[in-house]
Amino acid sequence: MELASRHDDPGERLTTVAMGMQTTRAASGMTSQGGASGRDLEQAISTLRARIDEEFRIAERLDTKGRQAFALAAAFFAVVQTVAFGSFAASGVHPGERVLLGIAAVIAGLSLVVVAHRLTHGEELQEEEDVAPEAIVEWCNEADEPEYVSVRLVAELSGVARSRTDNNKTRARKYDAIADATRLALILAGVQLVLAIIVRV
Repeated sequence: MELASRHDDPGERLTTVAMGMQTTRAASGMTSQGGASGRDLEQAISTLRARIDEEFRIAERLDTKGRQAFALAAAFFAVVQTVAFGSFAASGVHPGERVLLGIAAVIAGLSLVVVAHRLTHGEELQEEEDVAPEAIVEWCNEADEPEYVSVRLVAELSGVARSRTDNNKTRARKYDAIADATRLALILAGVQLVLAIIVRV
């Protein structure tokens, strides 16, 4: 696993058609006669839906990468503790060296706890917007001009896409925090491993 790999930037690939439509323009003047045509609106809806689906996949990838980082740190910590315990129980180890190994184990364990805490924080549920089905029914009932429902749908989907992009930017920052904590945990566990090997030599 490569902790330093770049995470997806959720905001880079929003298209001009999807994000350039302002809600106020969509709600007031964008009709089949005075603005975008029916085909344009269909294309905008398809683009926005695809973008929303992509944001969902980005969120899943970020969550998965965070869990993998913690799993890597936990697995390495377990291996190090096995070696360190063997050194701690060896007959030729001095009391001072046992104390040093114990301190290193506590520090490495605390660093793993930090990774777990950041993972838990990173997986906190965030409010995800979407278009309510009852809202679509309401628009159909109040439609008084051509393409009214499509115009409203484009406006709402644009807001959903922006909201999910913002949420994924937050997830990306939380993943960076998890990755940083994981690197530190691996380094500290590595130091403990080196000490355990030196003590046994």
